[in-house]
Amino acid sequence: MYVKRRINIRIIWAFGWFNILIFTLISLFVVLLYLYVDCLWIAIPFLPVSLIGTATAFYIGLKNNSSYDRLWEARRLWGSIVNDSRAWALSVRDYLQHDVHVDSLSKEEVDIIKKRLIYRHIAYVNAMRVQLRRRQTWEHDRRYNNVFREKTSPHFGPVEMIDSIERFLDKEELAQALSAQSAALFLMS
Repeated sequence: MYVKRRINIRIIWAFGWFNILIFTLISLFVVLLYLYVDCLWIAIPFLPVSLIGTATAFYIGLKNNSSYDRLWEARRLWGSIVNDSRAWALSVRDYLQHDVHVDSLSKEEVDIIKKRLIYRHIAYVNAMRVQLRRRQTWEHDRRYNNVFREKTSPHFGPVEMIDSIERFLDKEELAQALSAQSAALFLMS
């Protein structure tokens, strides 16, 4: 999905050049038939075209609103994850204190536990990001879709799970997370 304010003409051309070419050739063929071969039966009255055009406009408008609603819901959910992550990290930092709750551990050991908890959470968020950006089976695998992903955002490139979570986990946890069906779910649990 493209969410910037302006659409570059090169992106439109990358997506639409083939369709523009096909429809130009078909339209040229129909016009030539009508003008030079006298195939007057090709002419379409204006009323059905306007009726179908109006219905199509309503349909596209509803689809556009639905698409925007899905985008807005995703942004709200991701914002919720960001805010909850910040609140959780602050809670870990502020509530897990050596002198109040954990008398049997030293201050350094408590700091290591805090760092480990927060790093696990950072690994979880990164694992979820990588899982959400993976190419799904229902997505089109056309060349221009890949060009669009590469040109519009460098973050859409192929990101390996190990590259995004290995610096936050120890080797044993990393191996378990990578072997799990869902690394994000494993890290969350």
